[in-house]
Amino acid sequence: MAKLDASHPPTHVTVAACDLLKFQGLAYAQHLRSAGVKVVEEVLPGVPHGFTFPVNAEVTKSWLARQVDAFAAAFAGKPS
Repeated sequence: MAKLDASHPPTHVTVAACDLLKFQGLAYAQHLRSAGVKVVEEVLPGVPHGFTFPVNAEVTKSWLARQVDAFAAAFAGKPS
């Protein structure tokens, strides 16, 4: 992975628990943390890769709401 330092922006990593790429996402979050980057990590239980389609699913709607809140907090200069 690329070399990082703490100047990398705070990062929110979401992985789907049933995604074949779950471990890569978790490894990326750990890589960021070990470089001193603030990381919020979220594992969504019981969902596969591509869980954001269909957009009307409850898991998708609640995840999108959390993303909006995280972006709003970041742009307001508040921790998420």
